[in-house]
Amino acid sequence: MSNLDVEELLNYKYLGVNVGAHAQSSAIRYFLFGKLDLNNSKQVVVLREKLTCAMIVTKVAAELANKENPSAVFMVHGVYSTWGPFAEYFKLKGIETVIYSNMPPRFGYFIFNRNNRANELVSKKEWEIFSKKPLSEKQEKEITEYFKQRMLGKIGEQKMYQNNFDNQIYKKEILKEVFKRNYKQRFVMYSNLAWDTAMEGKISEIFDDVFSWIDTTIEFFKQKKDYQLIIKPHPAELVWEGCSRSIHDYIKEKHGP
Repeated sequence: MSNLDVEELLNYKYLGVNVGAHAQSSAIRYFLFGKLDLNNSKQVVVLREKLTCAMIVTKVAAELANKENPSAVFMVHGVYSTWGPFAEYFKLKGIETVIYSNMPPRFGYFIFNRNNRANELVSKKEWEIFSKKPLSEKQEKEITEYFKQRMLGKIGEQKMYQNNFDNQIYKKEILKEVFKRNYKQRFVMYSNLAWDTAMEGKISEIFDDVFSWIDTTIEFFKQKKDYQLIIKPHPAELVWEGCSRSIHDYIKEKHGP
């Protein structure tokens, strides 16, 4: 593995598992930014470490499958070099997997995903099936109440942002700045966390990654002086984990304040 160049590392497969992809997502998660600088020796060292971890996990999965011959596997998370190779290996072998998200410490519930990961859940096919299922009157009431409480910041992951949500003075200052000039139209762009595993792979037929999406959109609006673009970064950039380089930082460095 020490003889592999950087590009080979990113696409390396072991026992059929794309361990290079899992290593890359883990390294991105480590540095809390959506791009790896492959000219940065420290980042390449971490990438190699994550690749080694992914290969070990793949080997453990193979040994487990061979020894126990499971009909189903129940696991947490299913991503990064620690769990991703497990999920991929068993999927390749046709072994059913149930992956759960460990949410109770913060939100009080579990999320279970059968034969896919959380970020693979809402595909076009699944949505077409789900959208055709009618809701009962009870379900309608529960969903309506859920969104009502969510808008108030009192339920779900919104609890993490309660302090910011309650800072009405700061919010008024921001809104005053945003609306101090009249525009023909206003548009809001909601960016995800650049290092989120939901951003893995080909997420767009048009853009290579979240950064090219942001760059192209900003350049477009620079030509539309009567339109206003408001970019709203993910709140977790501030209150969940301090990103080493956030979307906010990227925009300031690339496009100015």
